[in-house]
Amino acid sequence: MLELAIAEIPSASVWTDELDRAAAGEPSYWVVTLRRARSLIGVDRRLLFLVGADQAVSFGRWYEPDEILGLAEVVVINRGDVRTKQALADCLAGSCLRDRLVSAWCDVDHLEISATGVREALSEQVESDLRGVLCPEVASYIRTHGLYRD
Repeated sequence: MLELAIAEIPSASVWTDELDRAAAGEPSYWVVTLRRARSLIGVDRRLLFLVGADQAVSFGRWYEPDEILGLAEVVVINRGDVRTKQALADCLAGSCLRDRLVSAWCDVDHLEISATGVREALSEQVESDLRGVLCPEVASYIRTHGLYRD
């Protein structure tokens, strides 16, 4: 579905490294993915790692968080209940990663849409409810393969 969604973007592609490793029974850690990405693109190219603020609040419990911060430029985006830079700072009070993550804050516009809302629109065949949320090719794929049915 992601390949369908980005088909019109010439410089975009889908990298299935984590899926491939999971299929082979390997554990999936972001630090491993970032190491592999860094080895592919080299040290001279910029590597960004976007993380939702709802996940950034537990970043200190991730596997090798300091190495993640060394491998890629982390960008924290507003997501979930953490909608402001101040809210992130409050959630990370006492964390040694607080300053680094708060300084990586980036406000982004986002759609107020849920998976439940997408499922309802699909089940009711209300195409207008999906405009701006799913490209027609993805909506068609979901219907064709019977995905997201209750």
